[in-house]
Order: sequence, then C-alpha cells, then structure tokens
Amino acid sequence: MAYLPTLLLAAVAKLVTNVAAGVSLGLIGVWALLFFSMLSQAVLVPIALEEMHGNRLELGKAAAVLLQRRLSVVGTALLLSVPVALGLMLLVVPGLILMSVWLVAMPVCVIDKLPPLASLSRSSRLTKTVRGKAFALASLLIVSSGIVTPLLEYILEPMAGAALSLAGTLLWNGGWGAACAGVVAVVYDELSGS
Repeated sequence: MAYLPTLLLAAVAKLVTNVAAGVSLGLIGVWALLFFSMLSQAVLVPIALEEMHGNRLELGKAAAVLLQRRLSVVGTALLLSVPVALGLMLLVVPGLILMSVWLVAMPVCVIDKLPPLASLSRSSRLTKTVRGKAFALASLLIVSSGIVTPLLEYILEPMAGAALSLAGTLLWNGGWGAACAGVVAVVYDELSGS
C-alpha cells in the first residue's frame, strides 16, 4: 500500500500532455517512492530484525512502535528522501552517494530511538567503513526498481490494460520494498553489532 501514491502519480503523469507538468509529476513520484519506502522500512525492518534473532514480532506491534515514533520516522523519511531524490534527479550519482551514507537511517531511527538528524548522523558513522559496498548496494536497489517498474508497465499495459498494469506494478513495488527492508535490516544488524 505504501507504493500506491507513487503509482497513482505515475499514472496521472502519463495522462498529462504538458511536458513540464509531466516532468514535475515524475519528479514528485521519485520523491514519493523514496519517502514511502522509508515509511515501509520503519514497519518492516523491526520485524525482519526480530525474525533474524529468532523472535517473532507481529505486524500490529511493529505498527504500534511506528505510531509511537511517528514524528521521528516522518522527519527522518523527509530529511532523507528530499536530498536523495534531488540527487537522483540531477545527476543520479549524488543521490546514490547520499543513499549509501544514509542506508540505515530508518532502522537507526526506529530501533535506536534517535531523532531525525541524529539518525542520519549515526547512519553516516555506521556506513563509513563500508561506503563502497553501501554505494553498490544502494545502486542495485534503486536501479533494479528503476528498470523493472517501467519494464513491467511496458509489457503489461498493452497486454492487460492500465488497471492490470497498475496492479502488477504495485505487486512488484510491494515485493521490492519488502526485499529492500530485509536487506537494510541485515546491513543494520551487521553494522550496529546487534
């Protein structure tokens, strides 16, 4: 569900005939994808970490933690997603660099219970010694979504129509988001020494 607003923006952008408006909606879509993926990480990463340590955390309990930390989670998601989205839109590489620096900012916010700026700072410290690997991982995660999502739309829309194309893309993005949260959970677990 976290990716539905992004996909709806993309669908509206296709209908717009004004190039500037279409590009603007596309840029907002990039930001929204990052923002909502951070929010889904806030729920999924604690669940993944508990599972990795042999414990069980129910989705309801993870959501309750999210609600308790909602201001910090939204603040971290905003502080991370805006500069990363701008970096991705301008030259791609700056956005990937920022994503690699702040790769574990959301788990730090939720698990370590830090405020937004402190979460970004701690993520930067945690990823400092593995920056090259974090850059490669961030690149893989972002580029895979950037390639597969339009490819799915290209294949599904002519075959099945806009509604099924949207549904297929939504399923892909949901699975991609869960996989990203799992990867981020593993990275955070390794770097934080939990």
